[in-house]
Amino acid sequence: MKFYPIHMHMHCSHEQSASIGSHMSYAAGLGIRHLWTTEHDTRMGKKKKAVPVFYFPKKELFVTLENGAQIGFKEDEGNSGRYTFEETEEGISLRLSAASDQRESLFFYSQGKLHSDPLFSRLTVEMNADMVAPFDENGRVIVEFILSAQPPTYTQAKLCYVTGPLPRGGVNVQYLPFPEKTNGVYRFPLYQDASEKIGGLDNALCNIRLVVEKGAKMVFRTFAFHRELEFEAVRQEQIKLAEKLGKKWGVTPFVGFEISGAGNHKNCYSTKVPVIDYAAFDYKVSNEQAVAHVKKHGGIFSWNHPLWKSAAQFPEKTDEEIVADFAETLIKERVYGATLIEVGFPYGRDGFGSAEAYLRLWDKLSENGVFITGDGDSDNHDAVADGWTEGNNFCTFAGLLKNEAPTEESFVNAFRRGSVWAGNPVKIRELSFGTGDKPMGSVLVGEKADIRFSSSGIKSDGYAVCVINGERSQRIDVKDGKFSGECTLYCDKKYNFARLEVYDADGILIAFSNPIYLVANEKDIPPEAVDNKRS
Repeated sequence: MKFYPIHMHMHCSHEQSASIGSHMSYAAGLGIRHLWTTEHDTRMGKKKKAVPVFYFPKKELFVTLENGAQIGFKEDEGNSGRYTFEETEEGISLRLSAASDQRESLFFYSQGKLHSDPLFSRLTVEMNADMVAPFDENGRVIVEFILSAQPPTYTQAKLCYVTGPLPRGGVNVQYLPFPEKTNGVYRFPLYQDASEKIGGLDNALCNIRLVVEKGAKMVFRTFAFHRELEFEAVRQEQIKLAEKLGKKWGVTPFVGFEISGAGNHKNCYSTKVPVIDYAAFDYKVSNEQAVAHVKKHGGIFSWNHPLWKSAAQFPEKTDEEIVADFAETLIKERVYGATLIEVGFPYGRDGFGSAEAYLRLWDKLSENGVFITGDGDSDNHDAVADGWTEGNNFCTFAGLLKNEAPTEESFVNAFRRGSVWAGNPVKIRELSFGTGDKPMGSVLVGEKADIRFSSSGIKSDGYAVCVINGERSQRIDVKDGKFSGECTLYCDKKYNFARLEVYDADGILIAFSNPIYLVANEKDIPPEAVDNKRS
């Protein structure tokens, strides 16, 4: 069996500090040739509190609109506060001016990134504004659209429209002449204007900066945001773009999505499943409806960060009590039919400071006959170190049979049968755990199972721990970057399991295997695990 590393939960095209190209460049540098993007589906179409037009309902820079959206401007550091509000028949406007030797700027943003969209949704921004006389010949106005992080510097790209002579462009910066005013507005077709030099369509609009320099003045009234594509049509454009960038970086992309508006977050790991059109359902989609949607189209999904927000929701409970409560629900619902559960968080998540809570939750499922594949991922929203070289930068290593090519179908089959281990690709690249020709994920019937395990190419000192029925039974030291050993799993209970954990010298989890399961009678095998029975 050959194991392929896959980064499984990557946010690319809706983030200010990420992009498809940025993630792919990191993957290529680590020798990872497969990547699964899973954008928040709620960001792929019209948002519940959409902001098609920003205006000033009152004379304040940052405001709350009628639909509850919080949006507006803040001053950049160093401003002298040379702005005033005016009220006319057209509404409230903002006058921004700079002295002859000054530069004034305001930074536009929104809570929850409500104005942000990927350029491949065919995004255009219109600005209702005026340039105000006197206009010094040295003065200029810049409207700076701040986009996504791009290699090689991983700084945010900037598409800048400038009055007067164009400055010289820098890394990830593009300057264009200010457009002519048409029908009372300045129109900025971002999806057409962004060049490949700054990432082209592999960008999202993140923020906007208004700049006036050296005597320049402008009166700003509104921004209008126009996107032509919604939901599944947006994902289809992302698929085209990811395939194009994959050829450049030598990485095969699979473009799924994270179901973010229907109960607990769930990653759909099937490219044939369309994105849910939340607007068509008035943003009222239940967890059960979302699960049915994935199943209807023949897809699989993961149960994401299963202790999500739990520490904040239950401050009066201990971590162990929270884990027990979540386990009870997931056991009762059999994880709602999920194929995978995210448990690979070496630095913890959701207020839990270590990986132990997630691994313990997973063990409780196994102890109660819920045999589900554990996977590891970074849930990475940033093309920076955390998620690629440090922090929760786990990826999933999917084991394929000798006759299987590394395709989406083959990886999904590996997820289903549990032939998966997860780990930090910077610190470990090989892990074996199984009995004879029966790999991890196998369900065995009998009195005992003798299991062998090994690893090599470990890039840090540390140790491995064999976990039997949730208890850490033995420790094996890593020597010269490798270790090997064996353990015996006895059929002491109705459901029995063994798995492996690997830690570095600081006690930080760097890898774990999926379990070998053992039952006394074939009738005790959970229905969803019957296909994983090995004689």
